[in-house]
Amino acid sequence: MAALIAVTETPDLPIEQLRSLLGLAADMASDVSTAASSMLIS
Repeated sequence: MAALIAVTETPDLPIEQLRSLLGLAADMASDVSTAASSMLIS
């Protein structure tokens, strides 16, 4: 979420950097959901 806020506050970012930031945020979100589900299961 913080990455999205940082992106919207800097509109002059190149598309490639935007994509890598979004990919990074997606990776972090999936890591968090994986950890949360494994904690719920165990």
